[in-house]
Amino acid sequence: MCLKKLFLVIFLLTGITSTNMAQVKNDYAANWKKVEALEKKGLTKTALQEVLVIYNLAIKDNQDAQQIKASMYQVKYRNMVEEDSHENNIFFVDTLIAKAKAPAKNILQSMQA
Repeated sequence: MCLKKLFLVIFLLTGITSTNMAQVKNDYAANWKKVEALEKKGLTKTALQEVLVIYNLAIKDNQDAQQIKASMYQVKYRNMVEEDSHENNIFFVDTLIAKAKAPAKNILQSMQA
């Protein structure tokens, strides 16, 4: 009897965790669609602001893949919006590399090259 309750609790916790993970992915998907729509409209500065929101959310959620994707978009949009962004982007990527752990660090290093 007690064993059945234990399995039920484990099953429920697994389901809740899976649901939460799916919701996190859906939130990112919606945010990225918004970025894509802003880019299509030519609103690069607004798209950069939305990417910064995604980046901060990814840091909060500890989502390395989303952090890297947002970093790449930040570099892209800064190149479009700011005149002397090249040096700032190099410094930005260097800072990310210093904070990152493998495999994210390896991806960022290849991005820097």
